[in-house]
Order: sequence, then structure tokens, then C-alpha cells
Amino acid sequence: MVFTLEDWADRLLDAFLDSDSDAARSIVASALDAGHEPRQILLHCVGAALVKLSGRWREGQASMAHLYVAGRIADGLADALLAQAEANVTTPEDAPRIVLGNAPGDYHGLGRMLVRSFLRASGFGVLDLGLDVAPESFVRAAQEAGSELVCISALMYASAARAADVRSALNAAGLRHVKLLVGGAPFRMNRALADRVGADAAGESALDAPALAASLLGWRPPDKGGSR
Repeated sequence: MVFTLEDWADRLLDAFLDSDSDAARSIVASALDAGHEPRQILLHCVGAALVKLSGRWREGQASMAHLYVAGRIADGLADALLAQAEANVTTPEDAPRIVLGNAPGDYHGLGRMLVRSFLRASGFGVLDLGLDVAPESFVRAAQEAGSELVCISALMYASAARAADVRSALNAAGLRHVKLLVGGAPFRMNRALADRVGADAAGESALDAPALAASLLGWRPPDKGGSR
């Protein structure tokens, strides 16, 4: 029997509901053995399983503990898969540096990791600050890297709303010129939220990040020949 990525996502959902990290790793290994590409597994298996789990939570069929543990398992899966996907990625010397992190209070890293991977694959330099990044940390990183774009990922509404604190901190530090790109489920479900937090753009998925970043920065990633 040939399994599709949707089939693997359904199996992974069961592993998430059981909080079974060993089963989750086995499922991902099987998907890799079946010939699926690491980023596709992340998007259409791991990511899809988390979306399905979030739906169960909204329907009262899963707990917040399920979401938290599944997020930690997914982060571990993402680390391993992205290590394979990014093994041969190189960043051009003149590439813009983008500061990336999870919103303050947000501990779900899969979306951020996917954004990082797609940005790097498209030629951008990325400074990944990780989970639960304080506003002042975004500011300090942008100053030190000379970055003109900060990207914020969030899974929960309360943490997504705190992207406004990052915008305020950037402005207070004299970095009004630094653009703010946001993404994650809260911004997809509430289109007005991006405007309320002062974002310049919001992505539908990690796949959107390179094009949006290029547009906001006015920079074209190099083609395969390395030209601009």
C-alpha cells in the first residue's frame, strides 16, 4: 500500500494525541523512506498534523497539554528534517540579514523553522532567535545585524497580539524603518490582526515568506547562476 503525505499526517496526529515521540519519529522516517522530501514532510505531514490537532482542540477533543507536547515533538522532528533540507544551502555575501523569532510568550517553533528554511533556501541570511523572544531581543538583534526586516511567528492569539510590543520597541529604538512581517494561525484567522500589531505584511504560510521578504526589502534573491 502506498501512503500519501495526508495518510502520514493522520498517523502522526494519532502519535501526537498519544504524546508518543518514538512513534512520531518512526512515522517521519517511514515518510522519508517512501521518497518524500524533508520540507514537504514538514509542510504536509508534520504541519498538517498540528493543524488537525488544533482543530480537535477547538472542538474540545484535545487539551492544551496535547498542543504543548505535540509542539515540542514537532520541533524535534523539524530540527532533524531541516538539517537534511539545509545541508547544502549557501548564503550570498550580499544577502540581506533577516531577524526571525517566535512572538513573546509563544513556544511553538515549527512554523518559524519552516520560514527560516524557506528564507535560507531562497538566498536570505537569517538570524533565528528561537522561541519566546522578548521585544528588546528583537531590537538588539536588528541593531547588531543591521537588519531591515523582523519576522515574527505565533501559533496562539495571545502571543500573536504581542507582536505589537515588538513594533513599539523597534519604533522607540529609532528603528521605524525596520519592516515587520508576521505569520501563523492567528493572523490567518483574523486578517485585521496584522494591521493592529503594526505589521507591514502577513504570510499565509512559510511558502510566502521569501516573496514577501523580497518585496518588503526591495531585494531579488540570486538566480541559480548567482546573479542579482
